[in-house]
Amino acid sequence: WNTGATTASLMVGAAGTYSCTVQELSVGGNLVVNGDFSAGATGFTSGYIPGTGGAYGLLSNEGQYAVDDLGSDTHDNFPACTDHTGGGNMMVVNGASTPGISIWCETITVTPGTSYAFSAWLSTMVVENPAVLQFSITGVPLGDPFVAATVACTWNQFFEIWPSGTNTTAEICITNQNTQTSGNDFALDDISFNPFCSYTDSVEVIVHPSPEPDLGPDRVICGAGSVVLDATTPL
Repeated sequence: WNTGATTASLMVGAAGTYSCTVQELSVGGNLVVNGDFSAGATGFTSGYIPGTGGAYGLLSNEGQYAVDDLGSDTHDNFPACTDHTGGGNMMVVNGASTPGISIWCETITVTPGTSYAFSAWLSTMVVENPAVLQFSITGVPLGDPFVAATVACTWNQFFEIWPSGTNTTAEICITNQNTQTSGNDFALDDISFNPFCSYTDSVEVIVHPSPEPDLGPDRVICGAGSVVLDATTPL
């Protein structure tokens, strides 16, 4: 409501124009390219590098990533974790020992004065020293650091609302604040950035003053006489 109330109904006692705005996510409006990684390692940039292999498999070294449908395919010590929705790809990461390196970034064209919902799903590959991710847009942190689950293959959702203000682009980046080299392995999936659709309606409330009936001048009757009192007598 334009009064700041968020209740389903509004009780008012003063004249004025009252409006209610309802927002919902735009259906099919995900602006992230390849947010589910179905197209492989495309549509994003990263300060990490694709896995180069080693003694434990493709992601033997820190600061590397791979897009795969099974965690155990990327590292011998990773469990057979699947993607968030099952049957698709995810971005599997061996966290670097340097904080703040971009893991995943994408620049999106946005409309000024519009609210957007950002969401991403995070899973743990190794429970020791879970990842601590910081999400940001145009260099400004979005929400608090998000800690991965302490149970392997468990997906948790990060979700925040971002108002575009005067911005025409939004550079979305995900960084890892954890610097541990033991553990600190995780996966990302189903990254989305959706505009809100807004619907507004208003009503004008007019408060009329309380009526003051006038029954005309005083009357005097004697005995059993009668007099008719008419409440419709004009003021």
